[in-house]
Order: sequence, then structure tokens, then C-alpha cells
Amino acid sequence: MEQKRKERPSAEVLLERLSRMLIPEEILKDFDIYGAEESLSCREIELREKEGLIPKVLRD
Repeated sequence: MEQKRKERPSAEVLLERLSRMLIPEEILKDFDIYGAEESLSCREIELREKEGLIPKVLRD
């Protein structure tokens, strides 16, 4: 009996799954991922605080 081939998830869904593996959900509730870089010596994930969470005094 043939198994139906599983459909590939969108890039957005894959990014969300991978981000949850690398960054604790507690952090992701307050931050969005804006980039990722890799060099020979390190990996860097850029996080930015979600817009609605930035205090007004710091936005201006």
C-alpha cells in the first residue's frame, strides 16, 4: 500500500518551527526574528522587540 507523500510546509511555517527549536518560546513572545548570519566562528540571530512592546520613551 502506497503512503501519500506529505506536503512540504511553507517557508514561514518552517522558520517558525526552527525558531522554536533554537530560541525559547518565552523570548519569542516579546521578540521577532529579523535575521540570521553564520561565520566560521559563530552563528548570530538578530532579534528585535515587537513594536507594541517598546516603551514610548524609547521609540522617540
